[in-house]
Amino acid sequence: MILTIIEEAVVGLFHHRSIAASLGDLFGARLEETLAGYLIMLLVLVPYFAFQVLDDALGRAGWYGCSLSSASR
Repeated sequence: MILTIIEEAVVGLFHHRSIAASLGDLFGARLEETLAGYLIMLLVLVPYFAFQVLDDALGRAGWYGCSLSSASR
């Protein structure tokens, strides 16, 4: 979110617009789109990193060892 705000401010300065006008575009009609994008990224990245951490914690056998050993019993 912070980088998006900085990006919009810099783009506005290049287009000879005030920072307030640039940020008004971001938080105006596009606020819902921006929040939806953040939500999608959150829903994708949290499980991705959670499974990476679990894989590191469980070691080499990891998920494969847990899932295969329970299926073979």
